Formats: sequence, C-alpha cells, structure tokens
Amino acid sequence: MKEDRGAYLSFQEGKADSIELYDATSSSYDELYREEQYGKYEYVESSGVTIGGTVVDVGCGTGLLLEYLLSRGASLEKYVCIEPSSEMISRIFEKAIDYRVLAIRALAQVNPIRDGVASITTLITVWDNIVSSDRWRALLESVRVTKAGAPVIISFIKHRLGETLAEVKRMAQDSGLRIEFIGCESHDCVVELHK
Repeated sequence: MKEDRGAYLSFQEGKADSIELYDATSSSYDELYREEQYGKYEYVESSGVTIGGTVVDVGCGTGLLLEYLLSRGASLEKYVCIEPSSEMISRIFEKAIDYRVLAIRALAQVNPIRDGVASITTLITVWDNIVSSDRWRALLESVRVTKAGAPVIISFIKHRLGETLAEVKRMAQDSGLRIEFIGCESHDCVVELHK
C-alpha cells in the first residue's frame, strides 16, 4: 500500500501521518486508548443505536470495538474489520476471536465488502484521519456496504464540531442521506446517517 502512505491526516500541526506511524504504535494502542474508545462505544449505544448483527468497523485499528462487543455479550453475527495498518490489524488476532471475525487490510475509501451486508457500519475515531479529499468516497463506500435503513456512525474530534458537521451535512444532502446529530461525549461528536 505504498501509494497510500498519506491516507491519514493528523490535525496536530497539519502534518500527514503515515500508515507506518500506526504500525509503530500498534503494540501500545490498546493500553493507551481502550478506556477512551470504550467511552465512545458506550456513548453511541446510550443514544439508542444498537451495535450488533453484521458490524463493519471501518478503521478498526486493533479491534477494540470487537473486544467491547464481546465483553458485553452483544448479538454479533459477523465483525468485519477494515484497516490499512498491517500491524494494527495483526493485533486483532491476539484477542479472543472466532469464525465471525473477518479482518481486511484496506482503506475506507476502497472498501472491498459487497453491497448492503452491514447491520451497522462504524467509523469511530476515523473521520479526522482520512485525507479530506478521500472523505466523500469513504462515506459513499460506508453507505454502500450498509443495509438500507441501517445506520452508518461517524465520530469526529469534538473541537472540530462546526466545520466537520457542516462537511458531513453537505455530503449527506448531496447523496440523499438522512443525517441525525447524536451529540458529543468528552472526546468526539457523533452523527448517524441512513440511506
């Protein structure tokens, strides 16, 4: 995936993060971010969104959402992990996984999953890491793989609320999607989209 090294963008001083950075931080990711990520998942569920069935987790990292769902005894048919970092995705196999888990090394904007299979598609802590020119395609791909009427959940950095919400609203309107602003927790804000 050499041509996609700039696929993620960091708003820390406007520098682009490479996939190699995610590879390098993969061994400490769970320890550093588990509590924060679990808080985001709990926030989404507290809004009334059920994370279950066939879950497509775009930008799944080390599979913390899978770990969270298994710890909660969620009704999980399949968990499909889409992640460009080979080291992050390899961490999934260190967790207690079974036949329901499929991990795919891919970018959000070139999702290889077939149309309409997901009961829910999540992009949690991903939106701000996608280069802005690729976000439109990432959104379209996420909607494409999700069943009609099922939610696509996007979280983004809280301090970018105005700018990002306006961007997502424009994209939703241009593609005929219904958008529902769920709200903000301590780190991220969350929107729910439907076909």
